Amino acid sequence: MRPSSSLVAAVGLILIACNSVDRGPGFSTGPDDGGTPLAVTGTVPADSATGVLLTTIIQATMSADLDATTVTAQSFVVTSAAGDTVSGLLTQTVRTITLEPAAPLAALTDYIATVTTAVTDSAGNALPAPFSWSLTTGN
Repeated sequence: MRPSSSLVAAVGLILIACNSVDRGPGFSTGPDDGGTPLAVTGTVPADSATGVLLTTIIQATMSADLDATTVTAQSFVVTSAAGDTVSGLLTQTVRTITLEPAAPLAALTDYIATVTTAVTDSAGNALPAPFSWSLTTGN
């Protein structure tokens, strides 16, 4: 038995209506197309933190899984206000970049941490612009 043309048309309209429904944030009908820009979703210390311990780690949490090959000493940089680069152990987990300074940070000093546009997620999406935040150490 063959379905009537009105039944076929009704099913087609239902399918069209279902596909046009807004299912809310986070709903996906398939794999990511790679078009969502990468973003920094959190930092340690927080932006503009003061009295930061001299032995602190400096960390950025990202919105997507990172491409580990793009996390380098040139793409995640921490510098003092005087322009001195902080060296140390740079590590990366799925969505986090961490710098553990090789030596304690200088006391009562302003620092800027920057994630550059060279950092990408596993789909190849980069930050739309460099992301920087500041911190000031304590005694």
